[in-house]
Amino acid sequence: MAKKLGDKLMNFFGFEVEEVEEDELIREEEPETFLKTKTVRNNVVNLHTNQNIKIVVVNAEKFEQVQDFATELKNRRPVVVNFENIDKDTAKRILDFMSGATYALGGLMRKISSYIFLFAPSNVDIDGNIPGEGLEEEFFSVREESRF
Repeated sequence: MAKKLGDKLMNFFGFEVEEVEEDELIREEEPETFLKTKTVRNNVVNLHTNQNIKIVVVNAEKFEQVQDFATELKNRRPVVVNFENIDKDTAKRILDFMSGATYALGGLMRKISSYIFLFAPSNVDIDGNIPGEGLEEEFFSVREESRF
């Protein structure tokens, strides 16, 4: 009997199918196994399972960009935002928006320098001694002092 393509594929993946006539299906006296499976153990382990993480670095120029920043964060990419070339009020709005988006996604926010902040999604761990307390207060006090 010639094997069909489906039978060959099932056999290739380790499944053997027995052909059963309709009369045998009606009889319930002898339970038979119609589908036998072979278990194949694969002892090969891939050590290179790390995926490349793309870090998005942006210069904040206007508030309309914040949705693009949050979309990158939502796509599980860390976002580094530079606030050097933007006014204080717009920078505060962007910082508040990104802080909320980061919190909602279970991520972390860290200050890198006076004007640069890192917003990381939950799949990225941040390790180091970068202080995370009082980010906004310190940021805006430095911004006001530098303008005078």
